[in-house]
Amino acid sequence: MKPRNKIFIATGFSLVLLTGVVGYYALFHRSPGAFFEHDGIRLFYSDEGRGEPVILLHGFGVNGDLNWRLTGIAPRLRRDFRVILLDQRGCGLSSKPQNAAAYGEEMAHDVVRLMDHLGIPKAHVAGYSLGGYVALKLAVLHPDRLLSVSCLGAEWQDPKDPRAEAAFAAFGQLADQLESGRGVEPVAAVFGEGDHQPTAWHRMQVKLVTSLLGDKKALAGLLRSARGLAVQRGDLAAVQIPMLIVCGELDPNYTSAVKLHEALPAAAFVSVPNRSHPGTAMSAELRNALFAFLREHPANAGK
Repeated sequence: MKPRNKIFIATGFSLVLLTGVVGYYALFHRSPGAFFEHDGIRLFYSDEGRGEPVILLHGFGVNGDLNWRLTGIAPRLRRDFRVILLDQRGCGLSSKPQNAAAYGEEMAHDVVRLMDHLGIPKAHVAGYSLGGYVALKLAVLHPDRLLSVSCLGAEWQDPKDPRAEAAFAAFGQLADQLESGRGVEPVAAVFGEGDHQPTAWHRMQVKLVTSLLGDKKALAGLLRSARGLAVQRGDLAAVQIPMLIVCGELDPNYTSAVKLHEALPAAAFVSVPNRSHPGTAMSAELRNALFAFLREHPANAGK
């Protein structure tokens, strides 16, 4: 057998093995937590550790454990912080409404509802991918409730840019595929330019999640609500909360993450070399950057 074929087979086997591990973890291994309810929507969360509260928001179609525990981020943070993982509506153990009106801004308001439920006046909020979009919208809608905001592996498009309109149309096409019963390609593929394309592992991971693990019609509703999470450039200029932006250099969202930093030059920006979208989530660079940023912006800073 040719060496190239051996590499191809080994890579394929590794991807299948990783996919199996992720699938098992998603289906059978959920950490203990609790529910709270708002307007008929039940939201699942876990609450561990001590210290300043850090609320972590996961990416599209996954859950808090997959995005934050399996990657080692939550275990690292809870040594020094109170770490709260929220399964966002439409995902994980939380309610899965199918209408688009149930998502959009409501996902940002859910974070404040969780804080009110737990009696938390202010918190750090960090989101990965979809969670980063929600965190950014939260920074615009409820800046008074945040100590800091971290947008990780996420992008930003000015809603007035024609490319944003093209992205909304592409989200609608992905929603159509989900409603027809099919899994979809990574949402991040909409933003990829040049070498910034989803890896084979990224594509397989999203196909697995959207084909087998998620509620397709709920995820379709979430995608159709993307316009509700859009943030105008003028609103960004008003954000005064300490912000961290982290993105892998091979992530399809990378170019858009750079644009977000250009719109918010005071934000800290960490570029992770040679890392894809899922690779960045599991990287030591991301864990270290988030931990350092949170330590640098305590609640009593500036007092």
